[in-house]
Amino acid sequence: MPPSLSPYLPNLADLGALLAVAGAALAIVALGALAGGRSRLAEADLLCGWGVVIALFTIVGTATRVPFSALTHPLIAIAAAGAFWIIRRDGRLTARGAVRMMLLGVPLLIVVAPMSASQWDEFSQWLYSAKYLFTVDAFPRPDLAQNPASFPGYPYGLPMIMFVVARLAGGFVENAGIVFNVVVLLSFALLLARLIADGAAGGPDADGDTTPGFGHCALGFLVAAVVPPFIVEKIAFTTYAEVGTAAALAFAAILGWQAIEASAGGNRERARTRAWQSALALVVLVSLKQANLALLIVLAGGFLIAGLRRPEISAARVAGLVTAIVVPSVIVYLFWRYHVQLYLPGREFTVRGFSEWNVHLLPETLSTMLGIALRKSGFFALMIVIAGFSLWALFKHRGPFGTLVIVSGAVFVGYNAFLVFAYMTAFGEGEARHAASYWRYNMHLGLLAAATASYGGALVWRRHGAAVRAFRAGWLAAVLVLALPVVLVNKVRFDLHPPKQYVRTVGAELVRILPPDARLAVFDPGDVGFYTRLVRYLLHPDVATVFEHHIFANRRDLPEKFAKSGATHAWVHTQSDEVRALLGAEIPSGASYLLKRTDEGWRVVTSWPYPGYDLPTDIPD
Repeated sequence: MPPSLSPYLPNLADLGALLAVAGAALAIVALGALAGGRSRLAEADLLCGWGVVIALFTIVGTATRVPFSALTHPLIAIAAAGAFWIIRRDGRLTARGAVRMMLLGVPLLIVVAPMSASQWDEFSQWLYSAKYLFTVDAFPRPDLAQNPASFPGYPYGLPMIMFVVARLAGGFVENAGIVFNVVVLLSFALLLARLIADGAAGGPDADGDTTPGFGHCALGFLVAAVVPPFIVEKIAFTTYAEVGTAAALAFAAILGWQAIEASAGGNRERARTRAWQSALALVVLVSLKQANLALLIVLAGGFLIAGLRRPEISAARVAGLVTAIVVPSVIVYLFWRYHVQLYLPGREFTVRGFSEWNVHLLPETLSTMLGIALRKSGFFALMIVIAGFSLWALFKHRGPFGTLVIVSGAVFVGYNAFLVFAYMTAFGEGEARHAASYWRYNMHLGLLAAATASYGGALVWRRHGAAVRAFRAGWLAAVLVLALPVVLVNKVRFDLHPPKQYVRTVGAELVRILPPDARLAVFDPGDVGFYTRLVRYLLHPDVATVFEHHIFANRRDLPEKFAKSGATHAWVHTQSDEVRALLGAEIPSGASYLLKRTDEGWRVVTSWPYPGYDLPTDIPD
């Protein structure tokens, strides 16, 4: 194998981890199929099964002391038996077109299989929580080991999946969340293929017995996993909860919309099934991120408004339908809130006291949000168009598409209003001033926007396609789907950033070299703090990191703070005169150094030259 190709191709361990994720995903699909019943929307089985897993782990894990490992294998056994029964009953386990979608997804899965975590929040939050579940076998409690994540009280919806994968693999799989996020995107791509087919057939649930062709599957894949603005690689192909949030919101919205339409059409059984599936998707939504409760609320409001615009449904039936959709997720959410309030108070993102609110920054925050929206004009233009159609549908409702755009428009407007509120009440002054992560948060709405636009586009094609010369681009979409993960492999494999790979190598050496009782100080005055977090993660729990110094660290009383840390060793990633003076050691530029405290002062133990660059900051991330 040429050396240039080896980092991009999976080895046997990577393929084993990929198989473990695939096995967990199939088990979750089987659970979703069992929960959904015969008349379910099969494309939603993965999200619904995920909701079943979360509900079981959350309720049992918060109400009892039963270890999670005692739940995993019985759950897998139930899934296997259920899969056998569903295949006998329906002749298939997965949705129509799922095999075609997985075949189209093989190149992307192969490319991401060797990926390693590489982003800030992975090393401060998500990987710690996933590893905690695997090692401690329970949610955090005061009598158990401490979870070193930044917010141990955050929901554990994605770490639960990583826990199941680890149990199947026999060890912690760092990139399980990355690969599972790709599987979630493939599942959503199949939903898009179904929506395109439904729109071309004239209405929701209109073409459920037809297998989507490779063309429809490829178009859905391009929109879901390849084409901006819905996908940003450094968010999608990580262990972040953004993909799960966007997919759970989109599935819940589409299923709820179909429940409203089924009820309007007099199909009570389908309305109940779709409402139940929407409820399971909402269980996932509220269990991924703390602030996702806001998405639940604005989506429920969208359902109420859209349902009340259907004259075929009484207000009482709309209220009952929306209640049925919302209540299961609220129950699971309350179980988790009880656990947090009892055992983890203050260990999550919190609303500040009224005197600390940033109301005086409201004009500046709004101006910054507008500037970000203009820079991401493609996405926000689409959402504004959808919101405009929703306003039109409020006054002149016309059929299922009007219902869908009302739901989507309400979510877009309501969620952005919530973000303004959050910047004023929960974020610090600097974050509010710069509307921190505003684009990232709006990515939560991206897949719902894609679903709405795909269905609406198919309706337009159905109405006007015969008037223009047809261009059958399905084969071209399939070729693009298969080729782009290879052609754009450097964009997907952003984890191969040389300084990050270097620090991983050094971290493994530090674990080998340092004694178990070492207390390590990490100095990186040339960086904003990412590599200090990465080293702390790589060394946990083998070596304690007791002191960190970087650009944003408080330099006041630095010698005193360093002395109080009791550090026995120090790793210096980048150098400065201040650090050289503090350690009293000769540490030239061009390498990182491990030092040990002795009676005569700090002395260099070993060093690691930078691989092909003068400074880590010289290599753009």
